[in-house]
Amino acid sequence: MRQHPDRMIANMWLTAAYEMLGRKGDFERLAQQLHETLLEVLRRSPENLYARMLLASSLVRRGEIAAGIEQAERGIAMGPGDNRTRYNAACTFALAGMPERALAELREGVRNVPTYISDWPRRDPDLVSLHDHPEFIRMFGRAER
Repeated sequence: MRQHPDRMIANMWLTAAYEMLGRKGDFERLAQQLHETLLEVLRRSPENLYARMLLASSLVRRGEIAAGIEQAERGIAMGPGDNRTRYNAACTFALAGMPERALAELREGVRNVPTYISDWPRRDPDLVSLHDHPEFIRMFGRAER
């Protein structure tokens, strides 16, 4: 990340790891850095669908729920058949307190590729609000606590 600060993927995974480990200060610092990186990536490349979907979740986490949902909807419109887009939209909607919409996006994301994700949803901090939902359990099993 130090050598390539504009590469969002490493930052995204490290941010998620810090969140899962409960390292709040590190998580908040990297989440802010990731948010700024995503804005810069999209300024240069507005068609970058993955950056847009990560920005959607980032906005919701920052309390900008309407803006995050707007980015998620825009991303879905840009790539309706992209399973990763649907998964990231599910994360945004789950964070926004929209469980039914989140589950609908998860169903779309895994419909054509049933093995697309098998255990990550049970660990994904963005989907914690869905872990006890019967539909989530049916799709992925019980979340690990």
